[in-house]
Amino acid sequence: MTEIDDDGLGALIFCHARIVRSGGVLKLLSLPLHVSLMVLTKLDTEFEVFIEEQDAVNSFFPDRAVRHYDILEWVQEQGRRQAPDLPE
Repeated sequence: MTEIDDDGLGALIFCHARIVRSGGVLKLLSLPLHVSLMVLTKLDTEFEVFIEEQDAVNSFFPDRAVRHYDILEWVQEQGRRQAPDLPE
């Protein structure tokens, strides 16, 4: 989908109002570059919009530490577990 029409926008507004009223939040992910109706109606200021899915998910958990994994470190650890007598 590359565009949102007025019915889709109305559905977003309806959902946003219901969710906010019940204490929730509605966030959007991967909007097309030219969602002119949202910009025109200034609704882009009401919705938090994310480009990356992981950023959107993390936004629901602001206090959660984001872990970064080093694949080389993991592979080396697996090697040490399989052959504990070998030097590093």
